[in-house]
Amino acid sequence: MADDPPITDLLNLASQGDSGAADRLFAAVEPELRVLARRWMRTQGPGHILQTTALVNEAYVRLAGVDGGIWIARRQFFAVASRAMRHVLIDNARRARAGKRGGGARQYDLSPELSSQGALDVVELNDIFVTLGEADPECERIAELRVFGGLDHATVAEMLGCSLRHVERKWSFVKAFVKQQQG
Repeated sequence: MADDPPITDLLNLASQGDSGAADRLFAAVEPELRVLARRWMRTQGPGHILQTTALVNEAYVRLAGVDGGIWIARRQFFAVASRAMRHVLIDNARRARAGKRGGGARQYDLSPELSSQGALDVVELNDIFVTLGEADPECERIAELRVFGGLDHATVAEMLGCSLRHVERKWSFVKAFVKQQQG
């Protein structure tokens, strides 16, 4: 809608409890959330249970549950949305792994340049990224956006508000860290 306020304004109004703004916000961000969700879904390989719509809806519900969060900008919202989608997928994979008869999370080659010993399942990779985040939270964020979000270096740099070269250096560290954790 041409007369709707910018997404950042809608984010702030919705975080203050304006239900009309929350509805307009979802309508405004849903197409971009679908693009993000499709990137995440590509990391899941064949046979996963969740559909793109379910991932968008579950992530949005989690975001809407953030108590009183004031959003600074739309890129912050979409970075947080990406993280919410990661957690939805991780929770789903953990449930599958714990299913009856052992479940068994599928193995996916999420990023050939990260894996020195073949495919990792999404839970194993998440665990490595959590450990990475303890050492360097920014590297975890870059890894999350690159691997789970399917974003290129330039897009990650734009989302995080840093230089392309900075992201490339951090990505080199991520690759070395993951390979060391596997070995």
